[in-house]
Amino acid sequence: MKKIISLILATLCILTVFTGCNNNPDDTPTTEPVAQVMTQEDFKFVMLDDGTAKIIGYTKTQAPTDLKIPAYLNGAKVTVIGENTFTSEHQLINVELSRFITKIEPKAFNKSTLKSIKFLNSSIETLESYTFNECDNLVQVVFNNSVKHLKDHAFYLGKMPRVIHFYSDPVEISATFLDTGKSYEHLEFKHHGDISDFPNVENYANLFEVDLVLVEKTS
Repeated sequence: MKKIISLILATLCILTVFTGCNNNPDDTPTTEPVAQVMTQEDFKFVMLDDGTAKIIGYTKTQAPTDLKIPAYLNGAKVTVIGENTFTSEHQLINVELSRFITKIEPKAFNKSTLKSIKFLNSSIETLESYTFNECDNLVQVVFNNSVKHLKDHAFYLGKMPRVIHFYSDPVEISATFLDTGKSYEHLEFKHHGDISDFPNVENYANLFEVDLVLVEKTS
């Protein structure tokens, strides 16, 4: 009898071990939770893992002519403008970025009628590839001291006159941050300082034979 009881207990122990293995949490399929889309001040946005907000769209049929990106949505800092957020916006002309923006995803302004964008208050260090894909009306871009890297094809422009302001010399300028496949009637690089402070921009301007315009430092 003792042998039978021992055999039964041993069998139960073995079954318990195998059952536990089959229920390993690591083997259970998991799905990423879908971020809840919220709206405020005519913007669609989602909350990111770091507690900041990412703008992903506009609630109205068309964005306004002059658009200021808010610094806060739902009490959270707005740090990202998502991919295709303002794609094919046909009324958008001027955009001013808020101070907490650290990233604009590729094609955020894809094929929009944007003419001017100012980075003066933003915290963006890298301008991603195709950020301003086919923004054929883009005339003026004003960077601030934060912008350090301009990636390949960050701009994909047409033939209209262009003015790009640099307040400091970027650490890294891609050889094709402007799409060299398109011709330019006129392109100006404006600097706030002496040309010796902007060797990267000067080299780029000389390489592609574009006009280089110096602007005196502002107080």
